[in-house]
Amino acid sequence: MTGRAGSNLSRTLKTMESYGLVRFEPGHGRKLAPKVVHDRVELALPLIDRAKPRKAIGDRP
Repeated sequence: MTGRAGSNLSRTLKTMESYGLVRFEPGHGRKLAPKVVHDRVELALPLIDRAKPRKAIGDRP
């Protein structure tokens, strides 16, 4: 459905599982099927980056 390679999609789903966004349940045979845990996710992003800016490679001290 996504058009992505199976290995790439599997890796993404495992990452999403580590964040608690999906879980794997028994599917057909020995396969596991991903299931969505939440019906929505809210993401809060700061408008100002409070971290110290990094120096670019080659910048002088």
